[in-house]
Amino acid sequence: MQPLIIVMGVFLIVVGAVSIRFPHRMRNYVSSREWQEHPERAERKQELYARAVGVFLMCGLGFMLIFMGLVL
Repeated sequence: MQPLIIVMGVFLIVVGAVSIRFPHRMRNYVSSREWQEHPERAERKQELYARAVGVFLMCGLGFMLIFMGLVL
């Protein structure tokens, strides 16, 4: 069991959950030009991209690190 790897996995799960819960508080994935020209479409894109990144951080990296920390 590797506690440091487990802690890193938990951290990534928390960051991913925050990204899913608050998509507009995370990094801006949409260009400022698109925000000015098409704000509704930019808002939908921002939510989609932020949630996709959150799911990847949680499932792709967080749970994998926790599994590796428990197995190794």
